[in-house]
Amino acid sequence: MINILLADDHPLTRTGLKTWIESEADLDLVAEAEDGEFAWEAISRLKPDVALLDIEMPRCSGIEVAERISKERLPVRVVILTAYSSHPHVMASLRAGASGFILKTAPFKQLRAAIHDVHEGKFYLDASVSLICNICEDFEALTRREKEVLLYSAQGVIAQEVADKLSITERTVHAHLTSIYGKLGAQNKTEAILIALKCGILFLDQIHVGGRRGEID
Repeated sequence: MINILLADDHPLTRTGLKTWIESEADLDLVAEAEDGEFAWEAISRLKPDVALLDIEMPRCSGIEVAERISKERLPVRVVILTAYSSHPHVMASLRAGASGFILKTAPFKQLRAAIHDVHEGKFYLDASVSLICNICEDFEALTRREKEVLLYSAQGVIAQEVADKLSITERTVHAHLTSIYGKLGAQNKTEAILIALKCGILFLDQIHVGGRRGEID
């Protein structure tokens, strides 16, 4: 059973999602909220498995709630449920710690897949959002060495240590990172790693080192 918190300030949307969740045998709606502050209070108290959060809500946005969850290291996976599919909204959600991004126009079977994927520790991006799908194709353009540099970086290995491991200079490491950002359209290391996770080039278990998550900022 996957425990769900639902937060959306539109009553009709919230009612429709509530009805669907309650009809699913393996999903349990433990709380619902009409704004971000109510959502955060319920999340911090109940610690649901998955929080379905609208982006734009009164008092506190879904992205801000996701940031609080990440900062407090709560064991709660976040799926952003929104009408916005622009690059800034997608990347802001992922940077905030969301594991899923799905549009409100998606069918329920897609939402079900998103919930199950993030609950299992995977990332989920709405199929109609072309941003990452297009970028994924560019991973074929990454060299083997660039993929190695990206993996070590995701594990929190500093540039000098990466250089030592690969028998190259620190300057070359930075050159590889610059090339990676350019090929993927990423502004920084965090975006590049998030894209890599979504595209299946990196996996969460690869960036856990010694029982801790790699520092990717």
